[in-house]
Amino acid sequence: MLTEKIKISSWQATALLMVNIISTAILFPPSFVSQLAGRDAWISFTLSGVIGLSIVYLVVLLCSRYPGLNLLQIGEVTLGRFLGKLVGFGFFLFFIFMTAIIVLEFSDFMATAFMPRTPLAVFNILMILFSLYAVYLGLEVICRISEAIIVPIIIFLLLIVIPLIKEVEVSSLLPLFEAGIRPVLRGSLLFSGWTAQAFLLGMLYPHLVRPQQAVKIGFYAIAFVSFYMVAGAVFLEGILGSNQVARLLYPLLSFVRLVKIGVFLERLEPVVILIWVFLQYIKISLFIYFSAFSIRQVFGLADYRTFLLPLAALAAALSLTIFGSAMELENFIKNTLSPFVLFFALGIPLFLYAVSILKKIVTAG
Repeated sequence: MLTEKIKISSWQATALLMVNIISTAILFPPSFVSQLAGRDAWISFTLSGVIGLSIVYLVVLLCSRYPGLNLLQIGEVTLGRFLGKLVGFGFFLFFIFMTAIIVLEFSDFMATAFMPRTPLAVFNILMILFSLYAVYLGLEVICRISEAIIVPIIIFLLLIVIPLIKEVEVSSLLPLFEAGIRPVLRGSLLFSGWTAQAFLLGMLYPHLVRPQQAVKIGFYAIAFVSFYMVAGAVFLEGILGSNQVARLLYPLLSFVRLVKIGVFLERLEPVVILIWVFLQYIKISLFIYFSAFSIRQVFGLADYRTFLLPLAALAAALSLTIFGSAMELENFIKNTLSPFVLFFALGIPLFLYAVSILKKIVTAG
């Protein structure tokens, strides 16, 4: 069975998961969750964190039964070669489809917010080509980029929110559960499409220097994302109001326009966009890497780098054709993305874990 001699530290894995989730979580979710949960959006984000932590625990529980193997390899061991290959190919489809969606989110944001006359294909192709270089260098390089960027991002986030603490109207967050629990649960399920992506820990598990810290890695990553999204919801709704947040497609930009640091530092949108582009770059690189790794694993190939260009072309083509308009993309994210992600992040690991338990019982009997 194919393995790679790659070792990443616990901090690198934590940073990679943080970046992977938060990079796209700051785009549509603040608005979409507010549309469902209103002023209780922060509660929805909290509950989504619980879902993410549950998935982390399940994935680590599964991987700990098969030390040194990732989810694709566990599928082959648990289900047999043929069914395992089908599961592996399913993961490939998931990774390449998610790559296309992430690229499209990136290009749609850039075109909508800044360069409406630039064709989406320009953003798509440029981002994919730049990402290919990191993918070619390997997972360790992607991890190191994440490690290098996450601390400056945390510092910057603190700098932009601290000056606005006094502007938050706590009364805008009350009363709690004004419309009942159902809208809150719907909002949490919507955002679970992001927190569930912590299941990628199952792909990183055999590369961890200290796999016994896997649960902590997932916990810290989900805790960071949940804290950021909860704090973001409190600030957005406490300053702009939940109705305004729900109407804005990219409420983060409106929020950042309010920030003023000192006498001279204001209009920080370009800095936020630069940081966000780096975050997207890392996430797209990671998903292209896992797409290539999945194909390598399924077909037993020696080097995933051999077919990076065809994969890049496929991802670019999908990003330009899977949705006919930005409205279709938004509808997919609101209604379909979370069930789609949860099927692979929760459904398949849970199935593999159940099969592994049954096989152990049958063997023991």
